Amino acid sequence: NLLLRTTDADEEFRKLCVATMPSLAKSDDSELNEMCVFCLCLASQSESCRVTIVASGVLELIKGGTIFADRSISYAYITLFSNIANDPSMRPKVLDDLAIQRFANICMAKDHHIELAVAKALYCVSCSKENVPKLVDQKIIPFLHTLLEKEYDDGFDRSVDFSYNLLACLYNLTTCPEVQATLVIQGFVEVLLNLWSDAEKNFKICNLAYLSICHLACGRTNSARMVADGCTSILCFITEHKNDPKFASYNFNWEAKYHGAAALRNLLFVISNQKSMVLEGCLETIIKLSNESVEMTNLIKLNASNNISGANFMNT
Repeated sequence: NLLLRTTDADEEFRKLCVATMPSLAKSDDSELNEMCVFCLCLASQSESCRVTIVASGVLELIKGGTIFADRSISYAYITLFSNIANDPSMRPKVLDDLAIQRFANICMAKDHHIELAVAKALYCVSCSKENVPKLVDQKIIPFLHTLLEKEYDDGFDRSVDFSYNLLACLYNLTTCPEVQATLVIQGFVEVLLNLWSDAEKNFKICNLAYLSICHLACGRTNSARMVADGCTSILCFITEHKNDPKFASYNFNWEAKYHGAAALRNLLFVISNQKSMVLEGCLETIIKLSNESVEMTNLIKLNASNNISGANFMNT
């Protein structure tokens, strides 16, 4: 109650309150654990308190069990976590070894608003390269797979905002070479395919999803697993989208096309991949990319020739 009434002039009092929280978090009394989360949530609105919260180590002490059956506790914890994770300098320090387990417990409530908050929090922490190995070690991919497979009694369709945050998080994970093999083993492609229908709705997000697959296909990963899980259809989208009027505004740059061609090449090196990839249309995509490459090369040559002619004219 006192924290609810504090102002910026009461920073020292807020910090003193935070200093008492570890004892509440350690308690076997669930009501005290809940009170700890509520108090930290209120204190986390203050920048100096966020620093104190992380430094105290209290986040690691918050139990991830029955207290999250209460949705108000779940909201408070996600708000606390997000307030800290929104600060780029704090992101590497907010993620402890039980974070994903807590998120899994929180999401058992099947509350759409809580799940959106979790998706946003995961995106925030994934923006720190230091957190990526931790997230993979905590099996973020199996967690997302379970989350996306949930069925809701109210017939709810997940929000595009929810999907976009998860897709941006997935992209961030693939930028770390040392975890790419593990991502594939954990079922990354299946998770991305589950979100692909939403990714298609926004070119920027679609491009990120596409490049995520390229990162993995160009890394030291199990390419046979990637193909078996269905990555070919995503890689072929870079040319096949032109057949659908609703994607008329989509314009992948040459970097994306280069990565796409490299990804297809790497996957086709494995003989066991070739038949299924051909059946899924990879040859058509390769031919179209090749033709576009020739057209671009000729255009570059023409521009270069014009530039040289112009320079010669200017020098005469």
